[in-house]
Amino acid sequence: MCPRPRSNGRAAVAAPDRSAPVVIRWPSDQDRRRELADLGVPRLLLVDSNASPPICADALEDWVRLPSDERDIDARMNALRARASAWAPSTRPQLDGNGRLLRGLRWVALSPIEEQLCTLLIGEFGEVVSDRTLIGRAWPEGTGTPTGLRLQMTRLRRRIADLGLEVRSVRGKGYVLQARPTVVVGSN
Repeated sequence: MCPRPRSNGRAAVAAPDRSAPVVIRWPSDQDRRRELADLGVPRLLLVDSNASPPICADALEDWVRLPSDERDIDARMNALRARASAWAPSTRPQLDGNGRLLRGLRWVALSPIEEQLCTLLIGEFGEVVSDRTLIGRAWPEGTGTPTGLRLQMTRLRRRIADLGLEVRSVRGKGYVLQARPTVVVGSN
């Protein structure tokens, strides 16, 4: 049984499992949508009959227009649950201490320098980490250069792409590790 929204649009049953989708109303509960997206919680938006549908560029989000058949809602909830379980428990990656970067049920092996860089980038996930800080962490003996950092970031970008992650450069500032935006094909 899937949670149904109360009059305020929030799910009547709290979902402790991050792979369990939360049902919210659109467009009345846009703030809640952003909160859940930031937490990596799957969302099913129930679109009011007179509202324009949202653009869902996140694999953990889908929508259905009201009024809607219960079977349609349940089918969308099950699809969201399946997509979310592939990324559970969180969209934030983790290091396991053995040279592996983990995200959900997937992982990639990292070189020692990549692991040092990822330690900082994960700690500031979604935020800019300065070039100077990254160079100091990856080459503590002081042998690092901006060119060496760019080379390592290029290698890291390729390595983490299959995890749905990306490293973006912020010119003159540093780098950001973030979830790569995904487009849901075949959604409304």
